Amino acid sequence: MNPRFYGLFDPVSESIEHIAPCAQCQNNKATCVFDIPKTCQLPGLVDKQQQQLYRRAYFIECPNCHSRGLASKKQWQAVIEWNKSPKALKIALDQFPLFGLSELNKAQAKDKLQQIRSDLEQRKKERLNQGNRLHNSHYEKIRAFLAWSIYAQTVVKLSK
Repeated sequence: MNPRFYGLFDPVSESIEHIAPCAQCQNNKATCVFDIPKTCQLPGLVDKQQQQLYRRAYFIECPNCHSRGLASKKQWQAVIEWNKSPKALKIALDQFPLFGLSELNKAQAKDKLQQIRSDLEQRKKERLNQGNRLHNSHYEKIRAFLAWSIYAQTVVKLSK
């Protein structure tokens, strides 16, 4: 098997099917919304200006308690941001949808994820050096797999 085969899961188009349940109310019907975020949903901005709130973005929202995740440019990013936040319940290692982790113990999963993450970081770096990253679906998939692998490392770290 190709060591770069990470499964049939497409992290760009299928991430939205793997939104973790809301930690506040345990509702598993949280959805991805494309709307104008609140100021507190804008990630990493120290000087948040009113004009930035008029841009629509993707974020996860719980329909029951209206808890909201961070705003993102892409749906898959919104899912990752939600799943790794304290607003979402943490999934078990044996339920993780990617990389075949459900069949591994904690030590095996940790080793496998280190290899996958290193490979993806190297591939991303190569793409950046080649200058052909913009508007490229392959590059987008590498970024999404990398984000999922980083999230998976947290899942492994928190698993028993």
